[in-house]
Amino acid sequence: PEGAPSILWNISYNSGFIDSLTGVKTDSSRDIYAGGYQSSNSNDYLITKFNSRGNYLWNKTYNSELSGSDKAMAIAVDNLDNIYVTGTAKLAPQFFTMRFDSSGNNIWNATYSSGDQDNAYGIAVDNKGFVYVTGQDSYGSSSGGEYRTIKYNSTNGSQIWSVSYGTAEVFDAAYGVAVGNNSNVYVTGIDGSDDYHTIEYNSSGSEMRTIIYTNGNISISKAIAVD
Repeated sequence: PEGAPSILWNISYNSGFIDSLTGVKTDSSRDIYAGGYQSSNSNDYLITKFNSRGNYLWNKTYNSELSGSDKAMAIAVDNLDNIYVTGTAKLAPQFFTMRFDSSGNNIWNATYSSGDQDNAYGIAVDNKGFVYVTGQDSYGSSSGGEYRTIKYNSTNGSQIWSVSYGTAEVFDAAYGVAVGNNSNVYVTGIDGSDDYHTIEYNSSGSEMRTIIYTNGNISISKAIAVD
């Protein structure tokens, strides 16, 4: 039909293992970054860069330890074309966040561990040099799992603050994070009542408001955006 979109190109990437794509972002030059993981005897982070015509430029992998489960679950690009990837790493799962420059050089890594199973699912960057990671910590503990949101300095990966949300002894998990122009942070996921549960924090990590949506069924909010 008239006005229907046309495919300009498509491309595939095969590492030789089982490859899973979890996120795609573009930079100021319209280069494309695909994040995910490859699976062989273990799971490894896999980040691949293509130019705007779909030509392969480079890829980077990360393997924390033999037979460890390393899964990159989200990717973001800042206004200086730095790439940030987060997910879960190591045999004892923990948040693992990496920064690369546009040439694929690893600038820093940052970890978070509650001592139980921790899984990072979402990442966002703002235009002021900060990185935000969210996910679930303490899964498998008596708490059943909680939201965990962390703010990092993008220059060196140092942690600025960390906040949690959880309802007693039930499953809570955050999956998406976004940042507004006012630097407020928005996190969404599922709470212990099986409802959408969205939280707004200010730039200092103080909770501003909570929004809950329920339809009587199991409702999982996986992503969020602000205008």
